[in-house]
Amino acid sequence: MANILYGVSGEGSGHSTRAKEVITHLQDSGHAVHVASFDRGFQNLSQSFDVTEIYGFRFAYVNNRVKYKRTVAKNLFTVPKAARSVAHLMQLAAD
Repeated sequence: MANILYGVSGEGSGHSTRAKEVITHLQDSGHAVHVASFDRGFQNLSQSFDVTEIYGFRFAYVNNRVKYKRTVAKNLFTVPKAARSVAHLMQLAAD
């Protein structure tokens, strides 16, 4: 069977809710699944699976609308954290 590195967005709960069903199906089918996520995705999935916590970019919202310039500015300061997460994921994929 396959070795799968499954990355799940951590913003909101919808992605992790759907991913939980997919991951369960993959594992029940005999695949080795390693999960990586952040924020709510990490919180939701780590209750059921072994999840690696990574850094994820976040959107800036005002009045329930994405503010693109604020999102870029907010995430520019976190590029070193994101780079470490990418390096960690690359190592997981290599293993």
